[in-house]
Amino acid sequence: MLRPLIEILKRAIEEDPHFESQQDEKEHATLDKIISNFEAVLSCDLAALLHPAYGWGKCLIADRETIEKFIDALPGYDKKGDYHFAGALLSGLLYNLDEKDLTLDLTRLTRPVGFLGAFLSSRNLTINGDSDSCLGCFMKSGELTLKGHGGDTAGWAMKGGLIIVEGDAGNYTGYKMTQGRIIIKGNAGECAGYEMGEKYYGESSIIIEGSAGAKVGSGMRAGEIMVTRNAGDEVGYEMQGGKIVICGYARNDIGNSMAGGEIVIKGNCWDNLGHNMRYGKITVEGNAGLSVGKGMTGGEIHINGEFKSIDTFTCQGTIYHRGKQIYHYPL
Repeated sequence: MLRPLIEILKRAIEEDPHFESQQDEKEHATLDKIISNFEAVLSCDLAALLHPAYGWGKCLIADRETIEKFIDALPGYDKKGDYHFAGALLSGLLYNLDEKDLTLDLTRLTRPVGFLGAFLSSRNLTINGDSDSCLGCFMKSGELTLKGHGGDTAGWAMKGGLIIVEGDAGNYTGYKMTQGRIIIKGNAGECAGYEMGEKYYGESSIIIEGSAGAKVGSGMRAGEIMVTRNAGDEVGYEMQGGKIVICGYARNDIGNSMAGGEIVIKGNCWDNLGHNMRYGKITVEGNAGLSVGKGMTGGEIHINGEFKSIDTFTCQGTIYHRGKQIYHYPL
């Protein structure tokens, strides 16, 4: 998987007589040793590859010209292997540059690379072009702006800072992030905010200025998600805390298996509102469909518009209509 990257890096190094390599402050490593370690993990899984790719990038002290040569060479190796991890290696190379504000032009690539801005800290990075998955993963601070479309898991496990995607984003935006902010100017796929937030870690937020797919805030623990347009099914699926605001409509099974937190739907929603809900609060400012409270065992549902029916056979929660309690279990 990473073998083409090694060849690209070797070519860039051979063309730059001023290139240095170092393993840490005390010990200098040879290029051959770095490449040998690189090849040793070619068969590992994603998590095992990410940290070495970024770490070896940090080992190699390259100037801006060498980094540009590395980017220029990438399209020529597109068919020789998956260079998905080129972004992690590139992020490591950027680590040793002095500039606080950096801009990378990746529009000349034949397809996006992943892991751009991985582990970014105390730096403002602007990327012209699209990104594959894991944009800004493990980011600690600073600002990362993508002037294009992003892939899946943007902001994966980020611990601080700001990510702005000026186009659309894929699935699992903000996957397991604990702190920081993500702004998607376009639409986002499914499971935005999946398992995001930790109660004692600080604030985390995601703003999606377009629409979002199904399961917004699935399993989220803390933080806030706002979708300025519409969302798909199962908003807040198994969420434990935090707040989700959908400014347009949402589809079926809102708050399915919800165990805490708050959901606000400013438009209408469809059927099975509060399906299997255990705790928490759901407010629908518009209309709701059939079977409100189906399988509900706790929590509150507030509906300000009209609704078609309450599932009185299985509902064991509390339901309010226009501020007035209309159902409570036991009756």
